[in-house]
Amino acid sequence: MSFGDFISEGENRLGKRFADNLLVQEIERRLLDNHDSEIKRDLLLIGSRSIDGINYLRENITVDNGRPKRIVYIEASERILYERYKKREGFDISLQDFKNILDKDRKMGVLSIRPYADWVIRNEGRIDDFESKCVDIQTSLESDSSSKEGQRSRGKERS
Repeated sequence: MSFGDFISEGENRLGKRFADNLLVQEIERRLLDNHDSEIKRDLLLIGSRSIDGINYLRENITVDNGRPKRIVYIEASERILYERYKKREGFDISLQDFKNILDKDRKMGVLSIRPYADWVIRNEGRIDDFESKCVDIQTSLESDSSSKEGQRSRGKERS
């Protein structure tokens, strides 16, 4: 069974929010694990494809870690996405077939998320570059939570 089939079957049996509810449960579990851990990590990246899905998560995650829920939008060029996809999936795919996959993501609303992002990461480099950008955001979150103003950094780009 493909992932798409799994989601479709779950939505047919349990409703439109099947996948979102699975994410809520997993995120809450991780937040509780993090709460009990000596090492605190407040940055959780998920692959939601719509602002509606993100807002659903924000509204339905009941575990409160005392920090605001922020959005990090991660983008890369089509060429980079294509090469990474082939490597990750372990098989060759035509550029047109890959563009069809990207079109599905766009139709789900992935591009509409960017204007709501608190940070935008341009992920064109190596994994350690990406991790460094995430650490920068984590540091920013920590300083925001310790400052009295806690000003938002909406749209701040990390290239």
